[in-house]
Amino acid sequence: QKACRAACPAMRTRFSSGPACCCPYPGTCASTAARDLCQLDQTRCYLIQNRPHATDAATAWWALPLILVEARGAAQTAVAVARGRLLDHKGRRATFGFVLNELEESQRPLLRRRLDAKRRQEVERMDRTVNGTDLEAPCWGMDVRGRKSCLSYDEALDADAAFPPADVGSVAFVVAWCGDGFDWVADLMTRSPGTQKVWKRLTLYQKCAVYNASAGGHEVRYTHDQSDTHAPQALDCDVTGPNTTLTSTDVRRAILKHSRAAANSSVDRALRALDVRVVPLIEPGRGYPTGPRGRANMAYSTDEAGAYLHYIARSYDNLADGTFFVHGHVHGGYEAAVRTMDWTAASGVAPQTYFGTTRREATRVPLSGGMPSALGVPVKDATRKPRGGNYQNGEFYASRLSIRRRPRSWFVQAFEIVDQDARCADVYNKIPLPRLPAPHEQWNKRSFTCPYPRKYGGGGAIEGYWNVFMCEPCQTPRRDPDVRIPWSKAAGLEKGRVAAGEVIRTAASLSAVRQAVTSLEQLLSKAQRDFRLLQGPDVLEVARLQEDLEVARGRLAALDPNATLQDLKSFKDAKALLRKTMPAARRVLGENHDIPLEMRSMYAQAL
Repeated sequence: QKACRAACPAMRTRFSSGPACCCPYPGTCASTAARDLCQLDQTRCYLIQNRPHATDAATAWWALPLILVEARGAAQTAVAVARGRLLDHKGRRATFGFVLNELEESQRPLLRRRLDAKRRQEVERMDRTVNGTDLEAPCWGMDVRGRKSCLSYDEALDADAAFPPADVGSVAFVVAWCGDGFDWVADLMTRSPGTQKVWKRLTLYQKCAVYNASAGGHEVRYTHDQSDTHAPQALDCDVTGPNTTLTSTDVRRAILKHSRAAANSSVDRALRALDVRVVPLIEPGRGYPTGPRGRANMAYSTDEAGAYLHYIARSYDNLADGTFFVHGHVHGGYEAAVRTMDWTAASGVAPQTYFGTTRREATRVPLSGGMPSALGVPVKDATRKPRGGNYQNGEFYASRLSIRRRPRSWFVQAFEIVDQDARCADVYNKIPLPRLPAPHEQWNKRSFTCPYPRKYGGGGAIEGYWNVFMCEPCQTPRRDPDVRIPWSKAAGLEKGRVAAGEVIRTAASLSAVRQAVTSLEQLLSKAQRDFRLLQGPDVLEVARLQEDLEVARGRLAALDPNATLQDLKSFKDAKALLRKTMPAARRVLGENHDIPLEMRSMYAQAL
């Protein structure tokens, strides 16, 4: 009845006696849907007319049987319609596949609306926490022509209408591999029930050449840089692809070999269901003796940046809801991945943000602009050095929306710049072009002219600005104080702050407000303890709690005229007042009088 009245502004009386429940004349309804709703609801409205005291769901409990009968009738009608569609044009019974397709098609719009609502709800939660703060504006949000180059999360969500509903809440891993083991996959899958539910895809980029070992099997002659040499590293997996490249079957066998899960257990089923893909992206600087004295020359490698950018450029329309970009040995550990996937499994949607998964910082921003300037970022913005949020070793998490805030062309161009820089290392570094053993010479061919001046300075340089590459602010918080990450400490504090604020705005009782003030004080104390050594955007939640606490104390003072400054925790004002009045009290009443002594006690408490 309330919904009908809201949809029919021309309703003349509180309860209409016309043929429709709330629209005396069908033409007065705001829409056709509203008119149909009113007409279908007329029986219930007649019942409400006879009991005018029951005007909402809380008091109309007696109407529940009628509502259930009505819903059951609607369901039977829908079944009858569906049953009619299961016959083809010749009247024959449809196939089982047709039945499944019809059921799926009938549920698809409802499923998409529900899942889109989950993503939108998470985006709105982030908006509430960052709007009006330094976290709102992207660092590289404008190009050299002054045009907007980053979408907001809301705009990216609106533009992502083609995202399959089945992929909402899915997580993928992209791995830059160079001879690393695969035991971490089974280990990570075992640590969390949520991981088994949401981890759907593993894409491995083979960065190093694989050689046949003299003692049998295969090895990677991996030398990390020009100043350090490592012995050949034997692989614990088979290599059955052409030109000694890995295949998805090789990777899956290696993963299952390291798994300790029982056959047909939830972990075993999740590992077998994992979509494993391998992309050969072998480069001269990885695993080849191209440098002096048999060492690798890392100038010929795009490092992990080439793998990440190639994946985003190629899979831009097929990204999972959230993606972890990691090395083959996972520098950042499992904590961020486990907490993210557990939260995703519980909420049905991945965190719609970006964050680094290692704790050490790196701010390698080029002094001349480099690749950012080549991508259209103004030189002044490109050379700005963010204080934090750039995580060393190039490992991070990025949601589908955080990536799609930039167009695909941005990542395609970035990969071309990084790839050409590595393939032209002999030109830029004035070193001989390396000769590679068969069958690896194919990876060193180039069919383009090396761009000059140079646009990039090595794969490791991008570690300093992956965050602003994904439209992050110049100063990005670390994980724990980042309120946008739903499982962070700051997000937990924010949830408590919002709940206490709602009580203070709506409650009229003194006890409820006192309890809310106490809750805010405890939250503020916890925030100051956890984030006491941080600065910049890291203390954003502390500032919010302090502001809300001042409002709460003002509300408490308005409800309780007898509240003292001590009760309101206004210690600064209490100390100022006592410093003025204590000398006068001692002078008039004497040092040993009860009142001056009590004032000194109150002053000590304030201190």
